[in-house]
Amino acid sequence: MRTLVRVVTSQESAARDAATIAAGVPSRALMQRAGAAAAAEIALRFRDRLSGGAIVFAGPGNNGGDAWVVARALAASGVSVRVVEPIAAKTPDALAERKLALDVLGEGAVYDNLDAFENGQSIVIDGLLGTGATGEPRGQIAAAIAAIQHLAERGSTIVALDVPSGLDASTGAAPGQAVAADLTLTFGSIKRGHLVNRDACGTLAVLDIGLETSDDDLLQVPQLIDEAWVAAQVPAFAADAHKGVRKKIAIVGGAAGMAGASILAARAALRSGIGMVKLVVAPDTLAPVHEAEPYALAAPWP
Repeated sequence: MRTLVRVVTSQESAARDAATIAAGVPSRALMQRAGAAAAAEIALRFRDRLSGGAIVFAGPGNNGGDAWVVARALAASGVSVRVVEPIAAKTPDALAERKLALDVLGEGAVYDNLDAFENGQSIVIDGLLGTGATGEPRGQIAAAIAAIQHLAERGSTIVALDVPSGLDASTGAAPGQAVAADLTLTFGSIKRGHLVNRDACGTLAVLDIGLETSDDDLLQVPQLIDEAWVAAQVPAFAADAHKGVRKKIAIVGGAAGMAGASILAARAALRSGIGMVKLVVAPDTLAPVHEAEPYALAAPWP
């Protein structure tokens, strides 16, 4: 079955997590899936850069728990990993994953002194704030975000877990300090904030962690349109089909000097399989439009 990529708000994302947990998947198992998938993606994309080591910024919540899983996985594979913990872990799952990670990393790999990283590191992983965070980051979290940005300026590659810290997952707003990531690894779905504030997210990669889905989700939550979805919606053409049975469309536009949008719309319509396209444009635009898209009919405005 093809995995559908959904675009959700922070609240919808939390609801999907809750539905998965209610269906019998422990919340900590989701955290471990997310962290393991993120570590694998980082290792796949940045194998050479990881030889320079990684710094993981772990926040106090479950996003920080994801970061601890990533730190443990990378360290277990031989990567030199240090963890910055500006505020101690608070949630039960994050505390449990922190303990497991320290068994691999050792206490000496964990810092709360942000000044220890002036020389930077090849890969910096942002796990400070997750999709539930709103408003302006403050205190030590804001200082940690500033430290990440400083490392970026010194040439480090920044990887954000689920959402760049300081970015509102629902609105894309960044009212204060915010991470500008080179790669954002988001779990289960794209958040609306990712699409509204693309500059802050860098490359987006959606990692499947087995979140619960239902028919209701399909009806209520927007999906990204991809080639497979379009292919499923467009009916097959019979061998004897002709333009008369494949519908017609008229595109009215193309004022003098403004023919581009009409031409592009005509090309899109023709590629969709429509039977006939007619462009109705300004008299001065008629000749260039016909030359640019000869497969479409063209006529002047009445």
